[in-house]
Amino acid sequence: MYTITLNDGSKIEGLTFERNIFFSDNPIDGAKIRGKLAPATISNDEGKSEYDDGITGTHAHMEICYIREMEGKYGLALADIPKEIYADARRDANIAYIAMMTGVEI
Repeated sequence: MYTITLNDGSKIEGLTFERNIFFSDNPIDGAKIRGKLAPATISNDEGKSEYDDGITGTHAHMEICYIREMEGKYGLALADIPKEIYADARRDANIAYIAMMTGVEI
């Protein structure tokens, strides 16, 4: 079973992992996950599986691709955000914030 530990220490436990999707028998609340995936640690208490493909470990920045009911379970798909894209988005957000606070139109 997989566990996702969020940056606030909360955990999503009892997950299975297939086809790059985490599955849970219980509903997954995206509001409780958003903003808490930098960093996120994914562990598997059963050791490395054939589906693992590097998913276990600490991920610097992740995002939710989707959460939906699938095959009678709840599916959660996550993706790593590449460092370059994260840095660009952070820079753009900082510029927009400074412009807003100073009244400069960009």
